[in-house]
Amino acid sequence: MINQITVLVLFFGGVNAFAETVTTDRYTRVDIAPRADQQEPLIGVVNIHFGNDIHTVGEAINEVLKGSGYRWVIYGDDVLFNTLELPSIVRTLGPIQLENALQVLAGSAWEMKVDKLNRTVWFLTKSQE
Repeated sequence: MINQITVLVLFFGGVNAFAETVTTDRYTRVDIAPRADQQEPLIGVVNIHFGNDIHTVGEAINEVLKGSGYRWVIYGDDVLFNTLELPSIVRTLGPIQLENALQVLAGSAWEMKVDKLNRTVWFLTKSQE
C-alpha cells in the first residue's frame, strides 16, 4: 500500500522520473538535476568587488573562495601573495567564472592547481611545473 501511495504522489505531483523534471504549475517544467556549477563550484559565475579592507592578493584569494567550499593552501612561493598589493584594476571582476577570477588575481606567472578531493587550491610558478 505504501508503494502505491508513493507512485501516486509522484505521478500526480508532476514528477517525470525519466526526464528528471518537475511540473511546478500548468505551463512550467523545471529540471531537477543539479546544475554544473553546483557539481563543480569553481566553474560558477561570480561578480566580485573588493572593499577597502582587502589589501593583498592573498586576502583577495581567501575572500573569493568564501562560500565556495574550497580553500587556499599555501604551497611554496605562493606565500608571496600575502605581501603583494592587490592591483586596482582587479578590485572589480565579473561576471567571471570563479576559477578564472582566481587565475586573474594570481597573474600570468602562476598556474592554479586544484585538489578536488580535499577541495583545495594552490598556485605554482610556471617554472615549477
